[in-house]
Amino acid sequence: MASSSSTTPDLDDIIHRLHSNDPTLRSLDLSNGQLSESRGAAFAEALKVNSTLTSLNLYNNNLGD
Repeated sequence: MASSSSTTPDLDDIIHRLHSNDPTLRSLDLSNGQLSESRGAAFAEALKVNSTLTSLNLYNNNLGD
């Protein structure tokens, strides 16, 4: 899971870290509705350029089709 000082991850920070290929961000758990559909597009774009993330959990998010 991405390190965060609170229980809710700062999605803007995570997206930035994905875009910049932060080598410390290897596993990410955004399960149970932590990723909204409105942020899904930015998150997807960041994943396109990321080469360091090896584990991703998006279980139980209502992101649409």
